[in-house]
Amino acid sequence: MLTARRENQLIDLRDMIGFTLDVAWEEIKLMRDHGDELERIAIVTDDQWLQWSGWLTRIFTNADVQVFEEYEPALIWSQAG
Repeated sequence: MLTARRENQLIDLRDMIGFTLDVAWEEIKLMRDHGDELERIAIVTDDQWLQWSGWLTRIFTNADVQVFEEYEPALIWSQAG
């Protein structure tokens, strides 16, 4: 039996203007629908609310989720998996 290759994803949210309920809902839907397709999710943000949201993402996916404040470490980590 063939298993689908799981992808890594790097999400850079440093330029995101604001975190709203709509954004949170879309993130939940994305993880619910596609969370099993991902191996690693690296989230780059310095916003406290987005960091908490990133940690909450773990509830909806089996992917390894890490939150970073800098892009380079996130890129290295996301490519290592």
